[in-house]
Amino acid sequence: RIKSIRTDKDLALEGVKAVVTGADLPDSAGRSANLGELGEVPLEHISHNILASGKALYQGHAIAAVAATSSHLAEEALDLIEVEYEVLPPVLEVLQAMQDNATLLHDDLFTMELGEKSKRPSNVASHQTFRRGDVKAGFAAADHVLEHEYRSATVHQGYIEPHAATAVWSADGHVTLWCTTQGAFSMRTCVHQV
Repeated sequence: RIKSIRTDKDLALEGVKAVVTGADLPDSAGRSANLGELGEVPLEHISHNILASGKALYQGHAIAAVAATSSHLAEEALDLIEVEYEVLPPVLEVLQAMQDNATLLHDDLFTMELGEKSKRPSNVASHQTFRRGDVKAGFAAADHVLEHEYRSATVHQGYIEPHAATAVWSADGHVTLWCTTQGAFSMRTCVHQV
């Protein structure tokens, strides 16, 4: 949990033009963006992934950004940022994260439990059941039934496009963004909304 962020030493450095934290991003609570196959996603979660606000959710989660006249000066300024944390118990395994007493990543995430919203926050976004046929009859008719529990590391598809973007903010106030995505219009809308 982020208790405080001090950036006054950075701003005192000559050549540092700006220091931005999650508090500087627009309030996007209550709004969502349609991200294609992901459906409607709360803008607040997207915004907080750009710069952490309230909690750092994973190792390497960005807390602040610095604009300076050189990359070396920006790195020097980043080292001067003072962040005070309240260290929370980590949640490192999926079954642990699903427990009732697990540290919550998002205090405002309520499980969609078979179409109904749960009464209290959880690390489980949704619970769905897919059924087809008569499972009991299938097991009864099977020559062999093997039951076992398997575990694997986190698995995610390998995108053809790398996660990268380049942006230019022109003197005329226009921003041009080049990003590697197959959802160009969804990305444009999401960036605009955040």
